[in-house]
Amino acid sequence: MSFEEGGVYGLLGKNGTGKTTLLYLMMGLLRSQSGSILFNGTDVTQRRPEVLNDMFLVPEEYNLPSIALKDYVKVVRPFYPRFSDVLLRGCLNDFGMSEDMNLGMLSMGQKKKVYMSVALAANTHLLLMDEPTNGLS
Repeated sequence: MSFEEGGVYGLLGKNGTGKTTLLYLMMGLLRSQSGSILFNGTDVTQRRPEVLNDMFLVPEEYNLPSIALKDYVKVVRPFYPRFSDVLLRGCLNDFGMSEDMNLGMLSMGQKKKVYMSVALAANTHLLLMDEPTNGLS
């Protein structure tokens, strides 16, 4: 299977059919028993920096530290060379949120919105989202 740049793709299937596993394989977080997964010609299991800084995964479940979002962004930004503060502010504004909020004080839905905003601002060529609408209202 291959994906075209700029495309938006969805995985549909029953629970337990391997959708999340495929996303983790695509990120190089799991290793397949056979075959290979290449991103821009590089095997993702090598976890090379030039591959990692061009992909982002929004997992279904995650924990965010109890710090201000702006401090979290300071930590994340260096890993993504095309990180866009303008895009981050735009996404946060669309969600009615600000960079001053403490991540530890947010509801599950608010955390999802923040994580998705950071993911979009990372400005990677590959953005994978596992159950992106869970917890959103």
